[in-house]
Amino acid sequence: MNRWLQLVIFLYLSSIVCANLLVKYLGAYGLWFSSFFLIPFDFVTRCLLHEKWNGLKLILRLFAITSIACGLTYALNVDAKLIAFASISGFTSAQLVAGIFYQFSKKKSWFFKVNMSDLVAIIADSIVFQIVAFGHEDWTVTSGQVAIKFTGGLLWYYILFKKFKLQNKL
Repeated sequence: MNRWLQLVIFLYLSSIVCANLLVKYLGAYGLWFSSFFLIPFDFVTRCLLHEKWNGLKLILRLFAITSIACGLTYALNVDAKLIAFASISGFTSAQLVAGIFYQFSKKKSWFFKVNMSDLVAIIADSIVFQIVAFGHEDWTVTSGQVAIKFTGGLLWYYILFKKFKLQNKL
């Protein structure tokens, strides 16, 4: 495994843990920060992993990384267990819908397949996370999160795919 791939996996896992703990410690403020910087980073880097891994290997590895991140969240703060469970639920649903969309879009441009698969992932994650973490879904919060996460995703797309061209380094 090359060092770029190792770095992407480490950062992917770390950003999930940081996002979970920010939400636990800062509540809604942490949710907004993580929604712009951390969660979109995960969704954009997931697309890099889609290019490296396929099929069942992709599903199992992404689920394993997400599970490890949620386990680390719990280990670092046992009071964050509901956030960790909501996180794994949201990420799993997001990875499934985004993975299906991405696979059907694999021959499309980088911009389309990355950002449109992220959009479906963002919607799934935002709805599922809220229901599990807070017991209900608030459409005002969901629409705000979708807009913020998608905007953050466009920023990370530019940084990772245009500035650093990571898709060529893995």
